[in-house]
Amino acid sequence: MKLTPDDFAKSFGVPTEIFSADLIDLITSLDLEISPIVGESRDKLITQIIERTKNDKQIIAGDGRTETWTNGWAENLEAFKSSGGNLKELTPRFVRAGQPIGWQRKYVLPKSDNFELAYIEILRHFIIENYFAKVSSIYEFGAGTGFNLVHASRIKPEIELVGTDFVQPAVDLINEVGIRLGINLTSSIFDMMRPEDFELELPKNSGVWTFGSLEQLGGQIVPIINYLIRNRPKICVHIEPMSELYDDVSLEDYLANWFQTKRGYTSGLIPLLKQYEDEGRITVNKIQRLGFGSLMMEGYNLVVWTPNA
Repeated sequence: MKLTPDDFAKSFGVPTEIFSADLIDLITSLDLEISPIVGESRDKLITQIIERTKNDKQIIAGDGRTETWTNGWAENLEAFKSSGGNLKELTPRFVRAGQPIGWQRKYVLPKSDNFELAYIEILRHFIIENYFAKVSSIYEFGAGTGFNLVHASRIKPEIELVGTDFVQPAVDLINEVGIRLGINLTSSIFDMMRPEDFELELPKNSGVWTFGSLEQLGGQIVPIINYLIRNRPKICVHIEPMSELYDDVSLEDYLANWFQTKRGYTSGLIPLLKQYEDEGRITVNKIQRLGFGSLMMEGYNLVVWTPNA
């Protein structure tokens, strides 16, 4: 089957009618054909997932966190420079090509090697058009290479774009991208675990974005959420893994949650935001399980909230 605009509307939890012509054109232009993995192929894949999870030793936010990300973004920085500014070098290494993926609680095989990247492109296009339509600036925390903000610059070229990260090579890379492309994109050092150590004030009409960065905090999400509430941006959007959305009756969900929990990807965002909503501090606008993920887990779910005045 080939995914259609209707499939993405269901994934995002909205009617297809709100999609712009540009977004529909984007969806229809990409190779989005997938085939279900069934029978013996599914059994073999599940066995591989179990063995990989059992033997996995990586711990999120463990010792060496700073060194790992410094080295990783330094590789992207060097590749971007040596390629003469090839935007393909901004794709993070964890977006892997040619892998089976999870789609609506089933394992499927995309025809295109770059299906995960295509989904990301569609998702962020939707977010920029629908949640950041009225903001004058976008701040991405944990922006990495800045490739999400580059996409935002194409849709809203007039907007101010700021990407923060806690390691210097990412900051250097984003600033380099802004200069080479001639876009309103800058970066600065900011550690979401210690926001009180940095003098970064958000404009009142700003939009805030995290895209797989809260997951890396080892559960220490209270400081950054409190920082956002104090600064009162216009809207906050998170694309993150959320263990609370899994249904462990499903084998696919059970395995994904096992892997996600074993590695220590941050959980607790949904309960924290609901607590703050009950206290009258914020309004939660949307919690949406997108039904899409890489082979091992669903790293893409949508939460939208606004600080209360």
